[in-house]
Amino acid sequence: MKLSILAALPENKINVFLEKLTSNFIDSDFANFNYFPFPVIKLQPIKTAFEEFGFQEINEFDYLLFTSSYGASIFFDQLKEQAIRLNQKTQLVSVGPSVSKVIKSNKYKVALTADIFSADGLADKLRKTIQFSAKRFLLITGQKSNSQILEQTITQESGAYEKLVLYSSNTVVSPCWENLAAFIDCTQNPNYHSFICLSSPEGAKAFSELLNSHEDFVGIQNFEIEFIAQNIKFICLGPATKDLVKNLFPNNEVLIGSEYSYRGIINSIKSTIGMNH
Repeated sequence: MKLSILAALPENKINVFLEKLTSNFIDSDFANFNYFPFPVIKLQPIKTAFEEFGFQEINEFDYLLFTSSYGASIFFDQLKEQAIRLNQKTQLVSVGPSVSKVIKSNKYKVALTADIFSADGLADKLRKTIQFSAKRFLLITGQKSNSQILEQTITQESGAYEKLVLYSSNTVVSPCWENLAAFIDCTQNPNYHSFICLSSPEGAKAFSELLNSHEDFVGIQNFEIEFIAQNIKFICLGPATKDLVKNLFPNNEVLIGSEYSYRGIINSIKSTIGMNH
C-alpha cells in the first residue's frame, strides 16, 4: 500500500507539517508518501492590534492565555519590538506543546498547559487548577478562534478578561487546484491510503467553500460530488473541527488526531495504516 496526504492547512503550516511527516515516515514502508499542499487559509497579523493595545500595561495581568502558536509568536515578537519584559508574577498558560515551545524559546516559563489541547481543554484546566476571583486574564488569540467556553469560564468564575486579537484568517484566493487533482488521482487507486488533514473549523469551512467554487477548476465534471464519493478519510486536529467536517462531508469517515496536535494527526494516520507510533 501507498500513502497520499492532502494538507488542507494554513499557509504557514504547510512546510512544518511536511517536516513532521518526513521525520515520522523516513524509516518506514511509507517513506515515499505523496504530499499535496493545499493551503486553505492565510493567517495575517493585525497591525492595528499592536497600536491599540497598551503593551506597557501588560504586566498588570495575572494570567496570559495563549490559544495558538502563531498568536504566541506574534505576541513575543511585539514584546521584543517594544523592549518589554514580562515580570515573574505574570503566569503564562498554554493550550498545547506547540505554544509551550514558543513560550520557552522566548526564555519564559509555562505555568500551565491544557491536558486536552484545545481552548475548551484550557478552560477545563484553569477551572481545576486556579482561583479566578479578582484575577485578570489576557486572552491572546486570532480573529476567528473558537474561545467562547474559555471566555464564559473566566466570567462565571468571577474573573475579568480582555482579548488581544493578533491575527486574521482568510480563505486563500488562488488554491493549488493541480495538487487537489493529483490527490484525487491517487484516491482512485485502491493501493493508496488517502487522507485529508484539517486543523481548524475555519480551515474546514474554507476548504468546503473552495470545493463549492469548482467551476473555477478545469478537468473534473461535477467536481464536489465526485470528490465526496471517493474513499477518503479526513483527520482533524480537534473535536470542533471534526464535528464541522462530519456535517460538511457526511459520506466520508472523519477521524480526530490524538492529543489535538499535528503530532496527533500523524499518529492517527500511522494507526489507521497499521504502523506503530
